[in-house]
Amino acid sequence: MKQNDLAITIKAGRKLLLAFLFVFVFSGSAYSQWRLYISNDVCMDNTWALTEKQTHDYIANLMAANLDAMNATDKEPWQNKARYTCTVTNEIFFFLDKYPERSSELVSRIREGRIMLSPFLVNTDWGFAGVEGFLRSLYPAKRFAIAYNLPLNHAVHSELPSLPWGVAPLLSGCGIHWINKPFLNYDATFGSLSNPPIFILSGPDSSKINVVMDKYASLHYFYAQGGGVLKITPFNKDTLTIESFWLPHYSSLQYYPMKAILAEGTHSDLSSNSASQVADITKKIIDYNMQAKKSVTMVNATFPMFTDLVDSTQASEPFLPVLKGDFGHSWELWPLALAKYATYLRQGENKLVASEALLASANVDLRTDTILLSIHRRAEWLMAMLADHAWNGFDSTNIRTNSTIRKRFSEELISLTDSITKIGFDLNGLKHVSNTITIYNPTNYKNSSLVEVPLPKPGNEMTVWANQKQLPTQLIIRDGIKSLCFISDTIPGYGFANYRIKSGKIAVSKKEARYNIKINSKTGIDIINSRTSEIETSLQLKYLSDTSYYVSMQEPRLISEGSLASIYQIKGHLLKTEFTIELLVSKSRNDIDFSIALNKVANISKEGIYLICKLPKKSLLHVETTAAVVSPYLAPKGNYLPGADTTRMVMQGFANAEYPNGGGLLLASPDAFCLNPSDTAFVIQLLGNNNNYKEAIKDQNGEISFDFHFSLTPYSGTYSSVQSHTLGFLKQMPLIVANGEIAVSPPRFSILNSSIKVTACKPADPAFGDGTILRLWNTSQHHIICNIQAHDSKKAWITDLLEQNISPLEIRNGLVSIPIQGNGFTAVRFVK
Repeated sequence: MKQNDLAITIKAGRKLLLAFLFVFVFSGSAYSQWRLYISNDVCMDNTWALTEKQTHDYIANLMAANLDAMNATDKEPWQNKARYTCTVTNEIFFFLDKYPERSSELVSRIREGRIMLSPFLVNTDWGFAGVEGFLRSLYPAKRFAIAYNLPLNHAVHSELPSLPWGVAPLLSGCGIHWINKPFLNYDATFGSLSNPPIFILSGPDSSKINVVMDKYASLHYFYAQGGGVLKITPFNKDTLTIESFWLPHYSSLQYYPMKAILAEGTHSDLSSNSASQVADITKKIIDYNMQAKKSVTMVNATFPMFTDLVDSTQASEPFLPVLKGDFGHSWELWPLALAKYATYLRQGENKLVASEALLASANVDLRTDTILLSIHRRAEWLMAMLADHAWNGFDSTNIRTNSTIRKRFSEELISLTDSITKIGFDLNGLKHVSNTITIYNPTNYKNSSLVEVPLPKPGNEMTVWANQKQLPTQLIIRDGIKSLCFISDTIPGYGFANYRIKSGKIAVSKKEARYNIKINSKTGIDIINSRTSEIETSLQLKYLSDTSYYVSMQEPRLISEGSLASIYQIKGHLLKTEFTIELLVSKSRNDIDFSIALNKVANISKEGIYLICKLPKKSLLHVETTAAVVSPYLAPKGNYLPGADTTRMVMQGFANAEYPNGGGLLLASPDAFCLNPSDTAFVIQLLGNNNNYKEAIKDQNGEISFDFHFSLTPYSGTYSSVQSHTLGFLKQMPLIVANGEIAVSPPRFSILNSSIKVTACKPADPAFGDGTILRLWNTSQHHIICNIQAHDSKKAWITDLLEQNISPLEIRNGLVSIPIQGNGFTAVRFVK
């Protein structure tokens, strides 16, 4: 036997001896000081292994059974009284839909503390949604809490093995103090976590949220730890006891002064048996506590009951360590198996934010338009429902069910947000004037960019005019369809501009484009600086299955050459997948816009399609994730904490590669979201079923057409988070074009700090107040005073991130000043 093996054997023997001694001591202790909190809950992935109707019915019946158990145990000692922890808000809503006559009883139990109200509408893939997508998933719960004066300070996020860094500022900014993260270590790396079971997570802005994330309990009992204690199916054959598993571990933990243990979850996944399990759970706790000899007092608890004990212990004897960093993403990448619907969801979030800015520009009051309010809330609901992490299924039938639901929801989301955009233009006074277009800038950043519009009538000789000035224009013909492109004037944030299209001769420029495009058999598409002849980067497509397969490409075809840009089209194939890449190489700007259209044969093989953008070796990545920017390497090089998966992550607006010898390259995309971190390339997975192949749909639900848009911006000098956010956001939220004319006036709001990104400029939610809400993100690392010019507002308040007023703000000469932490969030309410 090797020395290492001998040492391991001795160590294991010591543990066994200690466990034996512990069992011996505790088995004779009738009244131990230890408490074991059983937090009764179910994991409700929407339609996982169930239909929509079954999901609604089984949850409603489960909630009814828990209320019945509470009524039956009202006279029991406090530890035996039945209680329940909601993990998603839909548990409340599905119950009220089926049992409206019990609404008062339900509210009373929540107010009493016997039921914990969850802030999350569904089990959200919280690293997949953007900032606004994340926050809107909390809106329904907050409306319910406000309506009935109920607490909303705790959250349980069940099953998903991830904890992105941006969760800290968003949840703390919403008034959530505690988050419980019981997880299933499936398709994840959480088995190598090294964090303590309870800790404080410090966000990028130094915000704080308290976290329970217990590797010890989760690796054995997953998200049904109470079910493991009580031997509820599927743990009914488990032989571990309180004395052999729970007490030895927690009593030996360093910096754990409490004589209390939390076992979160009892029911595992929602099923037809969930409601019938409630009586058994309640009885088992009562029976255990009636034993003459028991090792602990077992408590039928809610999650807040345990955190109250932690809070009181921390106040008298601080013991919680502070961690700072990101635990990474895992199941947030499963939407790659339904990439078309995932793209629609991301587009829908951007479209909703843009359409809300249009409504805010018109100073819309949603309280006065019930139809518009209904459409808007439906769009918010669809966005939140789509973010549920059941992008997979229990079996082939259920996988197809979930895929069909996502198709329906995502298409409706796009349709509704398009409708809200049209309504927004109309409410801003759009007049239908022939041969005239209006452009709206839906961001707080000023923007001048290339705009493409269909030709209003046949002919090649058309020009674009702004006031009395003719703008450079260019004709583009794709597959016989003609359009006109031009560079807009600089449009201020939330501003409008009008342009007229007239007959006239298009000027032709001989100016050389900044980059040349060439096909290289080894590197793919070379993008070459025309001034220095150096390769800026190279693009490749790659098909990955059992064997790697690189793309076969034709030579670039110049489909348009004019005063503004050279536009190249490159066709090719990846096995049976045909593709078209279109590159727009500007003659006056530094960025390179390109799109990838895939025409894919439905395939059930394990596969992935990747875009690879070459970088110099040892480049340092900075990636926008939800509410944070991270370098996806393990600390101390990056922000990832031990146990995080460093091989894949969700990208939001941008990824920035900082070159080792100065300068860098920024990649932005409103569509693609999966980045496989590398210091030699941007590796973007466009689609595939190789993440969770066992449970993912194999054929993209029969979808064969996919479109992805990208932008590359080389830069010199040092990396700038502010500049990266600005460029990334402008690519996510491009200028919006409408046919007609709007009277141009100064925007209602002007943000005077370049480091501020406004994630939402929206009409206030009627459940929370009136006016207009601006949610602000300081994208710099420095504390600043944000100055906002509010041209027509008489009152202003700082609010939390769920639109709850905190304190009034003074308006001086239309100017409001708000302090914001580096990397931090805040929000402001303005009322006319």
